[in-house]
Parts: sequence; C-alpha cells; structure tokens
Amino acid sequence: MTALDFFVQPDHVIFATDTLSVDADAQQPHSFLTKFAVLPHLGLAATGTGNGLFLAEWYSVLRSDLIARDIDHVDSYAPGELRRIGDSHDLTSSTATAYHFGYSPSRDRYVAHVYRSTRQFESELILDGMGLKPPISDPPDAPEFPQAFVEIMTRQHDEDRARPTHQRVGIGGEIQCVHVSGGGFLVFTLHRFPSYEEDYTMMCSRL
Repeated sequence: MTALDFFVQPDHVIFATDTLSVDADAQQPHSFLTKFAVLPHLGLAATGTGNGLFLAEWYSVLRSDLIARDIDHVDSYAPGELRRIGDSHDLTSSTATAYHFGYSPSRDRYVAHVYRSTRQFESELILDGMGLKPPISDPPDAPEFPQAFVEIMTRQHDEDRARPTHQRVGIGGEIQCVHVSGGGFLVFTLHRFPSYEEDYTMMCSRL
C-alpha cells in the first residue's frame, strides 16, 4: 500500500506519495518505486492505494488503450474499465482505490476523481480541500504545500512504524510530488525518510 496526500484547488492540484513497496505477506521492504503515472495526453496524473498489480495494469490501460483527451472523457470510461480489470484480481483481501487529478474542461477548474473497489469503482468527484491517506490526528490547520507534505507524511510514517508489523501499511523511501497547474505537470522528489538506508539494506539482503 502507500501513503497518499493531496490538496485540490480550482487553479491547481498537488499530491504526494511515498516510494516504499513491501512484501504483501511478511510486510518487509521489497523495493522502491514510483506510485503514479503522469499522462499529459490525457491531461491528468493517476495514482492510487492498495493492490499494486491492479493499479499498474490500470496505468498501462491509461497509457495506451483509451481513446480520450481529458479527465472528463476518461471518467466516462473508468468505472467500467476498472471493473473489467478487477475481475482478474483478488480485490477482496487487497482492495484498490484509483485517483485521477487534472483539469476539467466541463467545470473549467482542476478536480480529482476517485474510484474505490469497495464501491464497485463508482466515480466520485473531489473538489476543494485536503485528503490524507492514511489519516492522522490533528492535521495542520493552514498547511503550505509542498513543504507541508514532509510534516504530514513523516507523521504517517512514524505512526505506521509504531504499529505491529502485520498491521502496517508500509510507508517509507522518499516523498515524491506531482503539481498539476497551468496545463502542465511538475514532478519532483521532496524528502527522503531516515529509514531509507535501513530499508534499502534489507532489500539488498533478500536478493
């Protein structure tokens, strides 16, 4: 799974994910990876939480198999296509949630769409505001992004590490950000967690 935090405003969207992938059974560090896809030909960036194999297949479909040109158009396809892909994955024990961030021509603003396997991938619209997954207690009142992602995700990371191993989401590696505004995409690495080297050593020891 992953940590995913985002902030949606009419003139831009910014989101951040961590980069740690853990073994599904042992919950031990497996690899570092990028957990989103930037798709300029569709005018959106896609990310998600949960079943990584399912999400990777969805990103592949978005890259090459949809005839669409904006986030509104993709939304007309997404629920059906996600259900089709979901038929070949076990989404009972490992659920999946897909997010799309981009400019909506019909609303003349930036928006987010979310599709949850627990709701049969029904399209849900997210407008202004902040989303944190997993949630934290007492989030900052007036966050300034992107730097606020460091504080928020550090707390998510620390709270996750404090749980018993079998209850952890698995948060670590680095914080990668995507800022969508002005018709363009800015992608950058914001922060490296102190646990990075320890996790990398463990990955290498399992080769």
